[in-house]
Amino acid sequence: MGTWAFVETDKDFEEFKELMSKELPVNEYNKLYNLIGDDILFDDAAVLLDQGDENIDFRLNVLTRAKEMLDQGFESFFYLEREMYDKMFVFVNNKIEELL
Repeated sequence: MGTWAFVETDKDFEEFKELMSKELPVNEYNKLYNLIGDDILFDDAAVLLDQGDENIDFRLNVLTRAKEMLDQGFESFFYLEREMYDKMFVFVNNKIEELL
């Protein structure tokens, strides 16, 4: 299936920022379904849940996967406006630095 959703609108962006503003337990990964819907990300969640790590903060996994997707370049997001791509790129990179 690959990737079926990525932050596209200002409303999505605000929701994504809110989710990334506090710990996101991996057992709540379904909140991301319409924001960053991606098989690789959701497979990571399944592995952590299988290991019994249901309360581990999943934000760094989410942000790292979003960064990998954004690092493929704007051209790979044929449906995304340039302004949103730029906003996500800056937010994701800054949030990763903050969490590390």
